[in-house]
Amino acid sequence: QTLHLAGTKPERALGWWFPQSAKGLVGERVERTGSWRNAAKNGSEAPISRPWLSLILSHGTDPTDASYQYVILPGISADKLKSFAAKPTIEILACTPQVQAVRDKANGIEGYIFFEPGTLGSITADQPCVVVMRESKDGLALAVSDPTHKLKNVSLTLKSQPTGKMVAEDGVKIATDTPLRI
Repeated sequence: QTLHLAGTKPERALGWWFPQSAKGLVGERVERTGSWRNAAKNGSEAPISRPWLSLILSHGTDPTDASYQYVILPGISADKLKSFAAKPTIEILACTPQVQAVRDKANGIEGYIFFEPGTLGSITADQPCVVVMRESKDGLALAVSDPTHKLKNVSLTLKSQPTGKMVAEDGVKIATDTPLRI
């Protein structure tokens, strides 16, 4: 259920944990060449060659409703990865075509990717968006992103009332506080 890749330094190591199964996982390490221009309009066109690792989780031919789940753990040693897999602190909340979400129980952080408007648990999004939230004794920290950079507004509704002070950054409006609508 795990895969560990040692880095050139301990902090560059990577661990993968597969909550369901890693059956069919194939790895390939090859030299690839590209340029920063491939990633950004103003990037350098100078070619760069580096070794790359590709991981492919085969679902077989013509799969129906196939899915997979994995957690990437940067900077983790092989021993700590093994310990994590034995007692994981990450909980998969949803893994559907509409929404993917996880909870990091150790740090009290939840992350959501809404591919369409919808509700999961206590959060409703009116647009596709990415949401990360952390509730603590100091209040609710909430980050919302539109990876498409096309939306003018995103509205979120939280069924639960956070504790502590509510402060909004520039461009964020708290519309109501019960239920919390941002």
